[in-house]
Amino acid sequence: MAGTVASVERPRAVAVSGLALLMVAAGVAALAGSWVLPAADLAIWQVRLVGLASLLVVVGLGLWHRMNWARCAAIGMFAYVIYAQLNGRWLQSEVLGLFIDSLRGVHDAGAAPLASLGDGLPPASASAAGLGLALCVALGWFITHLLSAPVRAEFLPPVAAPIKPNKRVKVST
Repeated sequence: MAGTVASVERPRAVAVSGLALLMVAAGVAALAGSWVLPAADLAIWQVRLVGLASLLVVVGLGLWHRMNWARCAAIGMFAYVIYAQLNGRWLQSEVLGLFIDSLRGVHDAGAAPLASLGDGLPPASASAAGLGLALCVALGWFITHLLSAPVRAEFLPPVAAPIKPNKRVKVST
């Protein structure tokens, strides 16, 4: 048919699809968990959790639909988590501290996240440091994978197949 545009189908990277599904699942789980937090004591944590969970869901859906902005956002998010993990042990101190405090029934929004961790729990162990390092390695691998040429090509707009123009024969009289 003249005027029809056929798009060329590209293969999809399984790792990117899996990452997209994982981000959406983690975001939905975090959104569900945000409703369990005691809103009176941890309002700021609930806002942070809802914001982060929403970001995970939106970026995960963008990755699933191969939107280039989502690829760039995922790279930026992962780079920040690596930076925070290596420089401040952010994940262990704030998130894990809040989780353990919630399990123990301590809900003091004014207290530092590590204030109640010191009593009864050992300081950061080698296994926690190993898990942090494993997280950094995994996220670094995803960053390099998202920056690779084949994956970048998946996020480009679809290429239309060339259309042969109609050749009309002019008849001279």
